[in-house]
Amino acid sequence: MAYDLGKDTTDVGWFRMGLGIAEYRAGKHEAAAETLLTVIGDGQQHISVTSAFYLAMSLSRQGKDDEARMVAMEAISRMRPLPIDDDNPLAGGGNHDDLILWMACKEARAILKLDAAPASRAEPGGK
Repeated sequence: MAYDLGKDTTDVGWFRMGLGIAEYRAGKHEAAAETLLTVIGDGQQHISVTSAFYLAMSLSRQGKDDEARMVAMEAISRMRPLPIDDDNPLAGGGNHDDLILWMACKEARAILKLDAAPASRAEPGGK
């Protein structure tokens, strides 16, 4: 397992997040939530916020919709704004980690039936 092989590296947060996502995708929602909680406060923005979106989705699958919405809304408030142009998402200076985070955000928003777009959407000219 990647997590076991990488647990002593500085990238352990990425491995834990990957494990939590895999558990979520496998339908192991309680295990996913437990794993994802271990990395949400790790200090690495992309790992923490992306993990929070998967935690929210896991909580929703467990019937904890109110808690899931609170986790997702907190994550939205901490993330880099969604790109203006979905056809060219990196135009505003985003990177591959942002793409992963944005996809998790969009999936969580759809599952939790949150507003179509967060208030923190980027504006032209980087404003």
